[in-house]
Amino acid sequence: MIRPLAMAVMTAGLVACGGGPEAQFAEYASRVARTLDQAIDRPAHTVLPAFPRPRDQAVDQPDVRLALRDAWAVRECMGQLIAMRNSGLGKVMQASQRLAYESEFGVQAQQCLQQLGGDVGEQADDQREVLAAIIARKRGAVRTAAQAFVLRDPQLAEFWRLPARPLPADAPPVRADALSQIAEQIQRAVGGDVVDTQALEAQLQALQGSSGIGQIVQSEAMAVAWLNAITAAIHARLDRRPVCYQGQATPDARVLQAIFASVYVGQVQPWLAQVQKAAQAARPPAQNMLALLADDLGAAMQAYRTVVVETGPGSSQAVFLAATQAHAKAWQRLLAQCGMMPTR
Repeated sequence: MIRPLAMAVMTAGLVACGGGPEAQFAEYASRVARTLDQAIDRPAHTVLPAFPRPRDQAVDQPDVRLALRDAWAVRECMGQLIAMRNSGLGKVMQASQRLAYESEFGVQAQQCLQQLGGDVGEQADDQREVLAAIIARKRGAVRTAAQAFVLRDPQLAEFWRLPARPLPADAPPVRADALSQIAEQIQRAVGGDVVDTQALEAQLQALQGSSGIGQIVQSEAMAVAWLNAITAAIHARLDRRPVCYQGQATPDARVLQAIFASVYVGQVQPWLAQVQKAAQAARPPAQNMLALLADDLGAAMQAYRTVVVETGPGSSQAVFLAATQAHAKAWQRLLAQCGMMPTR
């Protein structure tokens, strides 16, 4: 437990080391603790479920190998795609390229089968048989490629990752437009349409200038820890000994009112609003991406999704909103005791 004086010394050191949102919270806590004469524990942040490492992401992407006779049978219709997959570049496709390839392959195989129509003859029969076998063996390949893309693409991995530091005040906005379009491309592929490769790559490129959901959630967790610690201190002091009697403001109460107005409302609250705005932009497209693959996600990814991406009970967003509301109520209790609540 940190006594008010020790808290003030510690906070000065944090600010001197470069500031940032956490140093701002530490300064806020120090000033409240000192004025209330109420110790505040330095909070431990919640341990969040990490985005699964590639080796923990069970994505099985088997290749469908065609016998030479089968490849020859469909060479006129699908020869170019088969050749591309067997080329040097085809063997080292990025996750986004593999998704585009699998979506195009599935669509083209169906088109080839339809083009044969009622053609008769041994060659047409061979082609129908080969195409039907390819389609059956490729069933699920697009969905698997979509899962591998969402989990392993470098730009998306950066968006999902939980970095050590929260959002700075000058953090770039969330590229919700690019994220939504990426989710739409995945929906196209899973729904049996062809991915627009150029558009998908452009959207991934746009994510380089975006804040990530991992950093947003780290910000929520840090804010929750500090807000809950300060909230508990306010209630503990009021339970131990009133700040004011008979609704009459004291000098300490006026200092606390100034801290509330200048530090919390003037500095902390705008950053909390920034985090909330970023979360509102990032979560819907993130939810859409993972919802498409919900049945295929492993346990580690499901845990990450529940806490980081979703908004239900126990989620980071739900805990964050509860902490901000509880903090506001603690201040209402203190200011009301001193007859200092704003009036309309």
